[in-house]
Amino acid sequence: MTAAIQSAEMRSSRSPADFDSANRQRLVKDGERRLLWAVLEDGIRSYLEHKPCANRKESCEFLEVRRWFEPGEDAAQGPFSFGSICDQFGIDARQLLVALRSFDGHKARGPGASPEVLAA
Repeated sequence: MTAAIQSAEMRSSRSPADFDSANRQRLVKDGERRLLWAVLEDGIRSYLEHKPCANRKESCEFLEVRRWFEPGEDAAQGPFSFGSICDQFGIDARQLLVALRSFDGHKARGPGASPEVLAA
């Protein structure tokens, strides 16, 4: 029997519960990745939004955001940490952080540009 026929027989021998379970696992995985991507997008948006600190409150908000990107050597790396999320998507975290640090939002914004467009 060829591999293609065996594979087709194996697929047809699956029960609806098997398919549902596999489909549910895929959807959960997709949902988890969408959540991680949303966390990363929100972090970048917050970084860019709070980077040009005009007052003490904005400065404190920026420091809070920056701690997520630069937690320190001895900080725990949970599943929602910047480094962990970058690893999940194959993004070089150091390179992204360098780009964020060097980004000058005032020049890029121009008239009418929104932070959502810049973070996209």
